[in-house]
Formats: sequence, structure tokens, C-alpha cells
Amino acid sequence: MKISLRNDVDLQAENLHGWLLHGKSYVVLSVEQYSSDEIGFRVASEDSGQPVVFRASLFDVIDSTLPKCWKVLAVRSTAIDLGPEPFGQTGFWEKCFDRDPVALNEYLESKEQVMGDS
Repeated sequence: MKISLRNDVDLQAENLHGWLLHGKSYVVLSVEQYSSDEIGFRVASEDSGQPVVFRASLFDVIDSTLPKCWKVLAVRSTAIDLGPEPFGQTGFWEKCFDRDPVALNEYLESKEQVMGDS
């Protein structure tokens, strides 16, 4: 699945300067519930490739093909999360951001698989 930042999105107003660029396509690493009423796309940001969840409403979908490696990670009454299986592990992202070597390796392997499927 590939997305691009909508042209009408103001990077400064949205506090996205340095995180995303206009005119660039991004591969969606996972789809997650962002808040109680918004879905988010996790992408590798422009900030050293840090994986960040951004509101889906900021983007246009340019390729809706879902990666073969995605699984249903969570189902709630109002949302469903999709992505590589390791991303759904309890505490996975906290471990990644704490630089846990096992979690980082799982992230890199999963990211490579998603990129290969996209």
C-alpha cells in the first residue's frame, strides 16, 4: 500500500516539517487506530526513517494493494489494525523505541518484507 501526502496539507500547521515531504510516496508499514475516531498509517518518516503513525486523512492512497505479509493485529468495536505480525506484539513499539535489539531486528525484517510486497 502506497500513499502520498495530500497537496493541501500545511506541514508547519500540522507539525509535520521534517517528518514528511510533499511529492514523495510512502509505503504503509501498518494501518492502526490513531485515536478513538481516526485511523493512522505507520510509515518510515524522513527523520532517520523513524516509524511514525500519521493520520490517514493527511494522505491520498496511490496504491491500495495490501502487502501479503500483513495480518489482522487487533479488532475492536470501531477499528481493525493490519500489519506484519511482530507489530501486534504487546509492547513491540515501546521496545523498538527503547532500542531493544530483538525488537529492532524484527522491525527491520518486517519493514523489508512489507517493502518487498509493495
